Amino acid sequence: MGDDGGVQVENVYPTFSNLSVSEINGNTLVTINVSDYNSFWDIDRIFINVTDGNEGVLSIAYFANNTRDSPNGQLRNVIGNNLVSELSGIKHSNESEESESCYLLLEICFTPVDGTFLNVVVWDVGGLSATYTGQYVYPPLAGKANMNIIIGAVVFSLILTVSIQILLKRRHKNENV
Repeated sequence: MGDDGGVQVENVYPTFSNLSVSEINGNTLVTINVSDYNSFWDIDRIFINVTDGNEGVLSIAYFANNTRDSPNGQLRNVIGNNLVSELSGIKHSNESEESESCYLLLEICFTPVDGTFLNVVVWDVGGLSATYTGQYVYPPLAGKANMNIIIGAVVFSLILTVSIQILLKRRHKNENV
């Protein structure tokens, strides 16, 4: 917000007014509410980039608002390797003369790996952009790692027990000879 001669000038940069992350059936659902637009057609394009911890690109989705034939727009998966299992599309509010703004609700469903990065960039027609970057440490992987440690400890103790028993039997056999 700014003040110019008593007239308030609003910052027209797109913003993420709400972002939530939830887990459903092993997938991560990211819901992003992009607001502060006067019209749905102020949105120019949306770029979604999912990378692993080493910045290797896992999936890219791209939305371009280049046609008004489809009011909800279209999302397409440019690079797909089943990481982004669902891109449910763009939802936006019904515009009316009374409404001063509209919103986009972008839902991304993907199965992350440990250290996955999600990067979302939204451009408006004026070239202004908002960027969200989040890193996820996937809890189920941490659980699997703990389970692997437990299994490894059990196997190691079994091997150690068997080895001690074999050594004791050999020692006992050597003493009898």
